Amino acid sequence: MSDIKSDNGLAASHANSFSVASSQIGAASQADKDAISRLEGNSRASEEIDHSRTASADIAGKITSFSQLLQSVAEEFQATDQGMAADIEG
Repeated sequence: MSDIKSDNGLAASHANSFSVASSQIGAASQADKDAISRLEGNSRASEEIDHSRTASADIAGKITSFSQLLQSVAEEFQATDQGMAADIEG
């Protein structure tokens, strides 16, 4: 049987990576609308830009939540490990 070890530092590193990815998704979804040109399809494109912006914000929010949950679970595992170690040591 293999050892089960919690690693709060590794979890924090992964949580940080997810947080950075979330920020990058938010930054990448900032498209500018063309309010000057009068081309067929502009209104549809404008709707899609809005939809894309909303979807990107939702995805970024979910990734941020996941990142926070990952860190929280890691902290709880760490606390449980420390408590069990104290119980075993007597």
